[in-house]
Amino acid sequence: MFRPEFELFNISTDSSESNNLASDDSYKNILEFMKAKMKDFQHKTKDPWLIIWEHYSSLQGTGVNL
Repeated sequence: MFRPEFELFNISTDSSESNNLASDDSYKNILEFMKAKMKDFQHKTKDPWLIIWEHYSSLQGTGVNL
C-alpha cells in the first residue's frame, strides 16, 4: 500500500494520526504553510531532495510520492 503524497494530522485531537487532513480543503492553508516551511528548511540544510519540488509536475503519475 502506498502512503498519500502528504500527511497532515491534528495530534491534539487525533493522537493516533488516523485522520489525514491533507486533502481537506479547510486545512489547505495550513498544508501550504507547512510545505513552505519544509522547502525553506531544505534550502537551509542543502537537502539534495529539494530538487523534487522543481520536478513535481513531471513526476505526477509515476508513483513517486513527495
